[in-house]
Amino acid sequence: MKPSFLIILFLMLHSSGIVGQDMIGEEELFLKNLNTLYQDPDQSIRVANFLYANAENDIEQTRALYLLAESEKLKGERSNSVANLYKAKQNLKEGSSPFLLSLVLVSISERCRISGMDDISIDYLAQAELTSKKIHLEPHRTIVDTKILIERSERLQSKSNYKAALEYSQRAEAILKEKPEVSPVLNAMVGNEIGHIYLEMNRVNLARDYYNRSLDILRQSGLKNSSVEATSLYGLGRISLAGKDLQLAENYFKSALNSKTVEEEQAVSITKELSEVYKQKDSIPAYRTYYLESSALASSISTSERSVRNIILSQIEQEQEQQLLSRQESYVLIGGILVFVVVIGLFIYFIYNKKLDREYARFKKLLEKIENEEKLHAEEKLDASPTQSTKSLVIPESTEQAILERLEDFEKSTKFTDTNMSLNLLAKQMKTNTKYISEIIRTSKNKNFNTYINELRVNHIIHLMKTDRKYLTYKVSYLAESCGFSSHSAFTVVFKSITGLTPKQFITFLKKSKKEKSPSF
Repeated sequence: MKPSFLIILFLMLHSSGIVGQDMIGEEELFLKNLNTLYQDPDQSIRVANFLYANAENDIEQTRALYLLAESEKLKGERSNSVANLYKAKQNLKEGSSPFLLSLVLVSISERCRISGMDDISIDYLAQAELTSKKIHLEPHRTIVDTKILIERSERLQSKSNYKAALEYSQRAEAILKEKPEVSPVLNAMVGNEIGHIYLEMNRVNLARDYYNRSLDILRQSGLKNSSVEATSLYGLGRISLAGKDLQLAENYFKSALNSKTVEEEQAVSITKELSEVYKQKDSIPAYRTYYLESSALASSISTSERSVRNIILSQIEQEQEQQLLSRQESYVLIGGILVFVVVIGLFIYFIYNKKLDREYARFKKLLEKIENEEKLHAEEKLDASPTQSTKSLVIPESTEQAILERLEDFEKSTKFTDTNMSLNLLAKQMKTNTKYISEIIRTSKNKNFNTYINELRVNHIIHLMKTDRKYLTYKVSYLAESCGFSSHSAFTVVFKSITGLTPKQFITFLKKSKKEKSPSF
């Protein structure tokens, strides 16, 4: 069990406005910090380190790493931020958390775009969109879809395609309107995006409305003095500067700079605009101060971006090497499986051929008997032991001899192929009773009636197959019917009990034997 009490205590110290419940899980803590990190990234870094130290699985570690990376970005620690994003990406197992992976991929896409690696950025954003389709929880889907739309909008804004960018931002706005409670900070960020687009399109009144709306959201959510608020104030300052209200513009820009959290890119833009305000006021010292500050920050960012690009390229190279290694391991595994399958296949083939050889040897012996006009008999006789009733049965010798002669004629005929043949029918044909015919078959043939008839039928069909080639082309069911069996299955069972082979095997071997010698029969 995790120290839930310690987590709660930590949260209470973190912000009195965040914790309103007695028990707060890591998931809720993570989502809350996605809002508050824009207000106090230092505290969010401490929370992230705490979560990472107490993580019990990959998902909990990834939450902490993502929170850490986003907080470091706000503080200008770009290299650490990107490194932790890739660490978070590598930390997630396939399919373990589409939500977290999507967030990570969107952030990496953003870092690549800002660093001028547009093609790579597009690839990561496409991965994020694909992964987001696997998210099941609606709040998670709302957050990720909004972030993807914001990134798409910012990409288009960087290319001055404001009309298309506005469409993406408005789609994000529509998503958040359905669930405004999911992320107040995202609501404010989307408002700032739309405000910026309208300002670039010279639709000043709409721009002002959206910036003010964002400020209202932040104040109502207790997220004042955040980097998002600084963006809103910067936008209002630009509007004032464009309207030549220099004092109001100065107030907005300075309020933005005085926010508790200001991103480096924001600081560059704000100080640059402040220098323009003072230039128009003819306050040259202040103009130079802010101009030089803006230039120094821009230079620092440029240097940092080179480092970020190197880290991204290094990470991509590592990923490619891992993928190559994974493929090689897969090829080795597949190769091993194929070799195993081939070996097993050859072994089975060898065993099968051995079995075929044994069965063919059995067939050759059968064929030798057939060619010597020997009758085939079942290897195991059916129960023909005398019963109490037959022990006392006495048949006159003349009667027995007459019946045997009739049986000999019956065996030379094809009457046994009648499917209705029974002991009663045979007794009538032999002009005797069932007891006499049964006893004579038992004593003279050493088998019971069923075995006697079945052997006649099987020997008959074998003779036909051997002497008439067309019988080798018939279906087994037809062969069964031809010799008096009522079903395919019964014929197969009886045929194998007498020959040791199935009808199909016998036909195959008979064809083979005919090919081995000249067709003289």
